Amino acid sequence: MYPDLCNGDLVIARPCPGPELQPGDIVLARHPSNHQLLIKRLSHRCGTGWWLLGENLAASTDSRHFGAVPDELVLAVVTAVAPAERSRLRRG
Repeated sequence: MYPDLCNGDLVIARPCPGPELQPGDIVLARHPSNHQLLIKRLSHRCGTGWWLLGENLAASTDSRHFGAVPDELVLAVVTAVAPAERSRLRRG
């Protein structure tokens, strides 16, 4: 999700029922085939699922590669981000 999110950033997310999700939301979702946890932006509804896109289109693995993600694999919506620099300060 670079440049919006960077390695080491902390995110706060809350479960969000499908009807409350909106295009443009950043979400936590499971990859439809290997169930890896993903952070992606909702692009649009696609039947009974969502089209997910990464911010770095040249390097992102997203719905352009695996298709729409079913509603049940969209786990939560990101509500806040703590940049990595602040995260490191808390640990020290």
